[in-house]
Amino acid sequence: MALQADARSQVIAVASHRVESAEPLAKEMGAAVLPTWQTLIQQPDVDLVAIASANPNHGEAVEAALKAGKHVVVEYPLALDLAQARRLLALADNQNKLLHVEHIELLGGLQQTVKAQLVEVGHPIYVRYATISPQHPAPNKWTYNPDLFGFPLMGALSLINRLTNLFGSVKTVACQNRSYSDRADGTYDTHL
Repeated sequence: MALQADARSQVIAVASHRVESAEPLAKEMGAAVLPTWQTLIQQPDVDLVAIASANPNHGEAVEAALKAGKHVVVEYPLALDLAQARRLLALADNQNKLLHVEHIELLGGLQQTVKAQLVEVGHPIYVRYATISPQHPAPNKWTYNPDLFGFPLMGALSLINRLTNLFGSVKTVACQNRSYSDRADGTYDTHL
């Protein structure tokens, strides 16, 4: 882990809604396992909190960490509600704290390869990004549960960030999405 490899930082604690899932990472990092994220952010020796949880929890955890005087790195999305996201940005600014929304895909091999090859390509005037991953029925994963992931297009919105990372401002975006839920557990199937 990059934080552990940097002499300026030390991983102090790890928390998870399932303590047993936090234990291997905590052991690898030489960190304590704490029962909740709320306990973690109250630790006086924690300066920065990294949040990687189900999407609906991001906003609440970010707000609590900022109010506890911590810097925050949160995986995309910052919040599922735009008004809440704007409040969190203002809170970070008022607290003079770092609030970084990490889009891990920007660091991946595919994105980095495309970025490196753009010099050879020149200045594109049209880009199309297609994700085709037919899975019907959709797997029983949290990313197919609107209560945990958000609305079906939430994941696809991050793709716009990939394009702006490569090309700067985007003039227009067109997208097609069809999703439905006929499952008893409330999860949905999506067809793009």
